[in-house]
Amino acid sequence: MAVAYVAYQQLSPEKKDRVDALLKLNPDRKNWLVLIPKGTSKEDRRAMIFMIAATWPDRIKGMKTTYTNDTANGDIPVTRGALPFTNAGTGGPAGHFLMEDLENPLAPTSLVELVLPPHINAALGASGAPPHFANYASLGIPPAIGSFTYDPAADAVSVNWPGSDPRVGSFLAAAQRTLAKLDQRNGSLTLGFNPYVSAHPLGGAVLGKACEFNGQVKGHPGLFVVDGALIEGFTGLANPSFTIAALAERCLDRILEGKA
Repeated sequence: MAVAYVAYQQLSPEKKDRVDALLKLNPDRKNWLVLIPKGTSKEDRRAMIFMIAATWPDRIKGMKTTYTNDTANGDIPVTRGALPFTNAGTGGPAGHFLMEDLENPLAPTSLVELVLPPHINAALGASGAPPHFANYASLGIPPAIGSFTYDPAADAVSVNWPGSDPRVGSFLAAAQRTLAKLDQRNGSLTLGFNPYVSAHPLGGAVLGKACEFNGQVKGHPGLFVVDGALIEGFTGLANPSFTIAALAERCLDRILEGKA
C-alpha cells in the first residue's frame, strides 16, 4: 500500500479523476468503502480506495483453481564478439538499432542491438569482456506453446518454456541462420545464444481466451489485465513496448465506456 500511496501522489488531477472513474466500476468497491473511516475527506477517500485496490493481486491468491494459459518467448538473447571496428557498440539516446532479415527462407527474423553507452562498455572491458562485442535481442515469430501454472495451495507459479520443442525449430534455426550470415560477412563470432531466456515474454492471460476484449479476466468481474500478458506470443519482429502501451490505453477507454 505504501508504494500505491506514493504513486497516487504523483498523478495529475486529470489522471486521478480517470483512476477514480475506473475504480467505481469494481464490484468490490462497496466492500472497500466499509474500510474507510467516517468523516474522511473526499480526496483522502479516493487515495485510500486506490491503495486498497492495489492489494488485489494478493487477494486473488485465494482462488481455488490452478490456471494455465498460452505464452511465448518472442526473442532470444544473443552475444556476438570479434566485431569489426565499424561495429563500435555505441549509439544515440535510444541506444538501439535494428537489423531485419525478412527474406530468411526459414522464417522472418530480426536483431535489435542493445547498444551500451561508452562508460558501460569501458567498465565491461575492464572486467574482462571480449573486445568489440555486442548484445542483441533476436526477434521472431514463435508458436505460443509455453505456459505457466499457478498453484494456490503452494502459492507458487511454474513457468514452462519448451526451448527444445521441435515446434520452435524453424524459429530458432532462422535466428541462427541470420547470425551465421552476419558472422560470415564480418568475420565475427556468435558467443551466446540462449532459447530459454527472453527480454520480452508475452502471453499468459490472452485477449479472447483468459480475458475479455477490454482486459477483464473471464469469470472475475473487476479484475483486469492490461500488460504484455494480453498478447499471444509476439508483436511481429519489433520490441512490444509500444503495442503493450497502446493496448492498455484501449482497454482503459473501453472500461470507462462500459464496453466488453
